[in-house]
Amino acid sequence: MIFQYSKLDILIRLLVAFILCGASFNSQAGPKVPDLAATAFYLLDANSGRVLASKNATEQLEPASITKIMTAYVLFAQLKAGKLQPDDLVEISEGAAKKGGSKMFIKAGSKVALKDLLRGMVVSSGNDATIALAEHIAGSEEVFSELMNKYAGKLGMSDTHFTNATGWPAEGHHTSARDIAIMSRALIENFPEYYKIFAEKSFTYGKSPKGKDITQPNRNSLLWQKGFKADGVKTGHTKVAGYCLAASATKNNMRLISVIMGTKSKRARSKTSRDLLNFGFRHFANKKLYNKDEAIKTLDVYKGANKQFTAGTNRDLLVTVVKVKLDKVKTKIEVTEPIEAPITKNQTVGKIIVTTDEATIAEFPLVALEEVPSGGFFTRMWDSLLLLVGL
Repeated sequence: MIFQYSKLDILIRLLVAFILCGASFNSQAGPKVPDLAATAFYLLDANSGRVLASKNATEQLEPASITKIMTAYVLFAQLKAGKLQPDDLVEISEGAAKKGGSKMFIKAGSKVALKDLLRGMVVSSGNDATIALAEHIAGSEEVFSELMNKYAGKLGMSDTHFTNATGWPAEGHHTSARDIAIMSRALIENFPEYYKIFAEKSFTYGKSPKGKDITQPNRNSLLWQKGFKADGVKTGHTKVAGYCLAASATKNNMRLISVIMGTKSKRARSKTSRDLLNFGFRHFANKKLYNKDEAIKTLDVYKGANKQFTAGTNRDLLVTVVKVKLDKVKTKIEVTEPIEAPITKNQTVGKIIVTTDEATIAEFPLVALEEVPSGGFFTRMWDSLLLLVGL
């Protein structure tokens, strides 16, 4: 029997087939990354470390005042180590006071509390405050920049080299969107007690020629944004760098870090950052897999004082996935066998593999949650024999 279809029937069938194929394809694909008018951008989930979107992520670019994130990182490290105190008085040099660009309006020869200079640097983006702090710690801005580079190296910021503390344009002073996200995440994780300064919306210091208090707003306009809670981190602008912003915001138990570089205006910088963060919050969610120190598996051990030990993870374990795939997240455990004593606590003994639709999306170390010392002589000899014969 020969079936005959009209042109309309054929068109309808082709359309249905196309829609079905498209639906099948789209269900497997991730959300489309927005087309943002920026030289480079990067979106990172701060908790899981998953990169959600990027463009020119490792291109070396001028960071402008975003540089001050690393300046703050060095200062916070010194404060945490007890080498500095918030109430320390810092003498202001003429070079610091006269520095151009954004200012806190400190006076040469005066002494200013370190905690005020920190706010002058972070909230007001004062180049004068930044140089004063660098000189206080290292004697000069040049030497201070060497400290910045050491910390950048420890954090794995491989696209970065600093030559000053402010972000003032200089040959050889560069970083990347990815590296900015790395140092922003480290700042938030390592110094939560000091990071709060980045959320302050204004800072008042000094007097105008007419005797009025000088109050400057935080240049990060996302702090006033509704829909998510932004709490940092830093803006930047020079003619070459354009308008840049490293931002961090929380919503629905997620913290996202976005980096936008090379937009055309303050308004574009804010909108582009907002669009990137909204993209992340709209399409992704975190799924907690295991709690810190939760026993995941009991493993056998040879040559030990004990025959078994528990293994798990030494930190809360979560993954970031596309929301429509939350119920498809699965884990499997792979163990490096045979396991022989001695075993130290937190020693890696295998890995936790996370998949969706059979595709691996993350791997984490499986660690010993307890130590297993070596057994006695006869235990070691007997277990050696068992290993030799493959029992």
